[in-house]
Amino acid sequence: MKRLLLSAATLSLGAASLHAQEPEVRRALPASDNTPPPVRRAEPVNPENYRNPAWMDRVRPATPARPVPTPRTPAPPVSQGTPIPVATPIPIATPLPLEPDPTPEPEATPEATPTVAEESSGPIAPAPAEVVPGMNRSLTAGNGFFRRKMYDMAVYEYEKFLIAEPNAQGRDGALFRLGESHRFLGNEQAARDAYRRLLAESQEGEFVGSAAYRLGEIFYAEGNYAGALDMFSRAEENAASAEVKLSAAFYQANALDKLGRRPQAAARFAKIAKTEGDNPYRDTAEFYVAEELARVGKKPAAYEAYEKLSRTAEKPPMKAESMVKAAALAAELGHDDKAKELFDQALALPAIGDWGGVAKLGVLRLAYDAGRYKEVVAAAEKGFSDLPADGVPEAMLITANAHRQLGDSAKALALYEGILSTYPDSSSASQARFQRLVCLEASGAADLGKQLDDFLAVSTDPRERAQAMLLKAETLFKTGDYAGAAPLYAKVLKSPLPDRLLNQARYKLGWCQLQTGQSDEAIRTFTDFIDDNPKSDLLPAALIQRAIARQQTKAYELAQTDFDRVISDFPKAKEREVALQQKALILGQQEKYAQMVGVFAQFLKEYPESKGVAQAEYWIGWQAFEKKDYAAALEHLKKARELDPKTFGERATLRIVLAYYSKEDRAAVTAEVDKAKLESLPGEVLAWLGMQEFDDGNYKKAEQYLSFVAARGGSASPDALLALSKARLAQDKFEAARDPIRDYLAAARDPLSRAKGLLASAEVSLGTGNYEDANKLVEEAMLLQPEGRYNGEARLLGGEVLMQRGDFNGAARAFMTISVLYDDPELTPKALRRAAAAYRKAGNSAEAEKALAERAKRYPDADAKKKPAVQPTAAKSDDT
Repeated sequence: MKRLLLSAATLSLGAASLHAQEPEVRRALPASDNTPPPVRRAEPVNPENYRNPAWMDRVRPATPARPVPTPRTPAPPVSQGTPIPVATPIPIATPLPLEPDPTPEPEATPEATPTVAEESSGPIAPAPAEVVPGMNRSLTAGNGFFRRKMYDMAVYEYEKFLIAEPNAQGRDGALFRLGESHRFLGNEQAARDAYRRLLAESQEGEFVGSAAYRLGEIFYAEGNYAGALDMFSRAEENAASAEVKLSAAFYQANALDKLGRRPQAAARFAKIAKTEGDNPYRDTAEFYVAEELARVGKKPAAYEAYEKLSRTAEKPPMKAESMVKAAALAAELGHDDKAKELFDQALALPAIGDWGGVAKLGVLRLAYDAGRYKEVVAAAEKGFSDLPADGVPEAMLITANAHRQLGDSAKALALYEGILSTYPDSSSASQARFQRLVCLEASGAADLGKQLDDFLAVSTDPRERAQAMLLKAETLFKTGDYAGAAPLYAKVLKSPLPDRLLNQARYKLGWCQLQTGQSDEAIRTFTDFIDDNPKSDLLPAALIQRAIARQQTKAYELAQTDFDRVISDFPKAKEREVALQQKALILGQQEKYAQMVGVFAQFLKEYPESKGVAQAEYWIGWQAFEKKDYAAALEHLKKARELDPKTFGERATLRIVLAYYSKEDRAAVTAEVDKAKLESLPGEVLAWLGMQEFDDGNYKKAEQYLSFVAARGGSASPDALLALSKARLAQDKFEAARDPIRDYLAAARDPLSRAKGLLASAEVSLGTGNYEDANKLVEEAMLLQPEGRYNGEARLLGGEVLMQRGDFNGAARAFMTISVLYDDPELTPKALRRAAAAYRKAGNSAEAEKALAERAKRYPDADAKKKPAVQPTAAKSDDT
């Protein structure tokens, strides 16, 4: 079996899929018209199961202070205004405490004690009414359960009330608290339905506002901004609290922005900004208005808005951004002194952040415009590292112009060249090119200045135009614009330039064609260069480039001919290293793997320090793996992974794992698997490891491996699914064990396999407290296995069900029956031990001692066994 798995993994390097599993056949349950439906018993609130929203934990009911949600300040943008984020939603208050419900609660129901003090923080819905004579008993009970956070019980009572009293007073409150109860229980759709039902039945009132607010939050989170806008509008209209009205208005403004209705959003934000009193949204609203004014070109109004925020904003980042933007607008409006003042103030702010670079650039502009050139140069000497990326070329241009104004042509030229080579596509480049010509003329570089001037003036002199064209082509080539440089090089080849320049242009034309995917054109260009320049220093490089172009057109033999020529004719050329490497790869592309390995071996011997060593090691290891020479494969694959983990780490690890797997070296496989991404490994390997760990009782590790196998669906074997379920059962992960055992049973057909699965499924039911289902599953397993080991295990599990139901005498009899029917060295002593435990719980110490005495007599070495086993669920807590 293992050999077959290895073969599949080696050929496909992926998990083989199983046949599609049939759907689970559900057993019919007996119907009973006289049995009332089960009623859930009220239990104390468990914060892990009924976690309240964070806003419920902030304020005690005795001191209804109003925590203010803090709007988030936008982060500094690069060029445009930052969109306004939504502030923290306003909290919705929990209901006020009620008096205890006079209606008797279900028998033996423990008192529910809330784990978190309830609160009120500007409630958007009124609290439940106090108990009054004549109030519907279900409504009263529902309110009582709601107050004590017993939301499942509250749902039951509210539903009873709403069905029984379709026209009763208090339906709106019941519907809202029904929705809240569902929300706390995580029943999102049920909560949504309750809020909608309330809005359908009622047109106004505080509960209408509350439900609309809740639906608005849901719609906003889903991206349904149109729906959110409608709901928050309705919430604002019906809310009684000014705080809630303000929060709903803020949400409306953000929804309008999300819908692209910026003018309406700005108008709404402007209204919010003018709201007096406790207004946590004022700064954010004012900032949005300022951004909108700037966007539509109303610079004076935008300046006033930003300038105000620079003085009043509470959040330091917003203050800094507003101050810088106000300064920039002041400069545009001609208020240089005010702009300088604001820039200087902004630079002194601790929270200036990324806006510091914008402010420094603004100061640099103001200094140059004022003719303070030495001040510009002094500022530039500190460097441009803290400027925004798109502001660096402008700063260089301003500095270069300042040097030119001061007569320092050399530094000016250096900066202009820097702009043209580093930022050729920036808006400053065109200005730099012109200013550079001016500077060249001023410095006396007449030849270069005349050539470029003739080109810019559309000169008719072919030689000068060619030189200017070549210079432009060189500039584009250096910046990687090969598509732009290629046609210029082609035009230069038709010009009367010297052969030396023409040959260089032809070589670079071929390079550009190769880089832009014009392989056939590149082959022709490099062939012309090779034929015309047999003694050129660029000949090895041209041969390499032509070989690569031929390789791209799949002319492998011709490409190999070029590589062989470089290898044999230019032993000291640096291109020889590339030729060896590429020749090996071409041989691999032609599936000449033995020759490929030979060339790579020569490459490693001659160039042991090359950057291509990792690639060579990988492909040598790959071929060794394909030949099942796992020792050699491991040697080379490990070296490739160590030298270049980014490129070959995952690919090499996969084959390393399979090599160790083929050698059945479990320790090595485990070590490799634990360092790799499990989802990238074959399912067969993970299943094998998982089963090994399960057999050793390492259930956590077994689950780790088998979970990835099960997650791949059809690739998981039934045995792996059963082992995964049992590993989780051993860790008391009953719910997690349910899915794999369900999938196992869907595939299990023979009686033995189904019995195994039924017993595991029974353990799940036993662990989750579903004793009736566990008992039925045990009985079904016993029918499938009327005798033998699994019959004994079924009987043992049946005894555990009786133990959990409190039938200790019945459990003892079940366990003792096993000791009579079976003489199994593992099962029987376990049954006798459990029988003793059952007798003790039944108060029959004498029989308990007899059971233990029989166990000691029949199996004196039972306790010395060390092999772990999956114990029945209930046995873990009360074994004796």
